[in-house]
Amino acid sequence: MKAPVRNRGKHHVLDAMDWMRIRFGASKRSSLPYLRSLAGRPISALPAGPEMARLGFKGHDMIEITPASVVQMQLDAYNAKDLDALLAAYAPDAEQYALHGALLAKGYDALRARFAQRFAEPDLHARLVSRTVLGNFVTDLEVVTRNFPEGKGTMDMLCIYEVVDGRIQRASFAMGAPQLLAR
Repeated sequence: MKAPVRNRGKHHVLDAMDWMRIRFGASKRSSLPYLRSLAGRPISALPAGPEMARLGFKGHDMIEITPASVVQMQLDAYNAKDLDALLAAYAPDAEQYALHGALLAKGYDALRARFAQRFAEPDLHARLVSRTVLGNFVTDLEVVTRNFPEGKGTMDMLCIYEVVDGRIQRASFAMGAPQLLAR
């Protein structure tokens, strides 16, 4: 189900109330007080689930979904190991690549398998070091804590996201060498 989107220049604006009426039908008017109770909460604090996490709405207000907010929602979902919320940030036919290299995953099924494997790591966490936004491109530099076969460690990661219509369409990653942490 695609949420109603109104194009306002470089940003897309969603009306949560319209989306709820389409998604759940007019009989779900009882959901409106619940939606209003979400007012002022950040995207990462919204309930899990593809539609809800992706919206980032607050009450009946119209809000902007920017490329940076989409990428932040995906980073928050990654750190929470919330697979549904993470996939909600991606287009159904999204592609992930090694930077200037091979296709790593395409589409929800491949993305789900890739992230599910990563989420099995107990110490997985990405710390944002810097973010640059240029139009619909978002570049993050992160330090990712992982559980490597040799032990717990970190690696630098350069992530380049292209956001189209409020979702990540393409992502490319360059990974630094793993640095094992002292035990």
